[in-house]
Amino acid sequence: MRALRLAIALFLFCSSLLLADAGSVSAQPPRGEGYGVEFEFAVAPVYQFEADLDSGADFSATRTFFRFDASTSLGGSFDIKLGLAYDLTGYHFSGSAFSLAADPWDTIHTLGLSVPIIYKLRGDWKIFISPSIEYARESDADWGDSFTYGGAVSASHFVSRTFMIGVGAGVFRKIETTAVFPFLMIYWKISDRLTLSNPLRVGPAGPAGLALSYTIDDDWEAGVGGAYRSFRFRLDDRGVAPNGIGEDEFAPLWGRLSRKLGKRSELSLYAGALLAGKLKINNEDGGELGVDRYNSAAFVAATLSGEF
Repeated sequence: MRALRLAIALFLFCSSLLLADAGSVSAQPPRGEGYGVEFEFAVAPVYQFEADLDSGADFSATRTFFRFDASTSLGGSFDIKLGLAYDLTGYHFSGSAFSLAADPWDTIHTLGLSVPIIYKLRGDWKIFISPSIEYARESDADWGDSFTYGGAVSASHFVSRTFMIGVGAGVFRKIETTAVFPFLMIYWKISDRLTLSNPLRVGPAGPAGLALSYTIDDDWEAGVGGAYRSFRFRLDDRGVAPNGIGEDEFAPLWGRLSRKLGKRSELSLYAGALLAGKLKINNEDGGELGVDRYNSAAFVAATLSGEF
């Protein structure tokens, strides 16, 4: 298993070197020359309000997501991207969650690397392949036991300039378990103002979801959306489940209002609810110790994003 992990990490590292080498020229080439590098970033603080658990306890959470992507064309039919992600989540429990412990976990760190590759075929078809690795752990948990790896593959077709449809699947080995899920890729410009698309990146946390966006004017946009997310992480060697596994599953639904800040950046405000929430705690080998459900939890968030 350690040899397999090393081989996967080496493959992704070499892919990132390929991207860096291909993007060593000007980041903003003249139109049509290709081989330039485009950079994107996003920072998103999220506050999840207190939610009641079936055990009688309650909890809230603060999350901050950081994203940085670099993308380039390798010429001809290939585009490649290097995606870096870091998530910091603080859980705050009151009462005995799972009827086992007042604080089953607290601060979770998630560090991820992905290398999406797009291959353009004739007839307006595209093949999307995105291998990724991720480390998700509570503070002081072992890095080597916090490893997730896998990838997503899809095929999509541009039926017209305003409509793209595709299907795919993700397979990830996630800390003593394997997750497999299908997903839909869609871009549909229903009208000059209304667009249906995928709001999130596909990865270990789940598929991309769906969002409906409405352009109010040149600077303002509103939207609604939903998705499924599952965060799984290694626990430290203290507490009720030493070196165990925690998991937080939910289906977020949200409303969004966005404002452009210049030509290449944007500020978005979100409000919504996490539905069908479920916390899980497992022992070191993945055996289930407890499940604690929460029916809903309100949240607010903001995202600052841009490109250069």
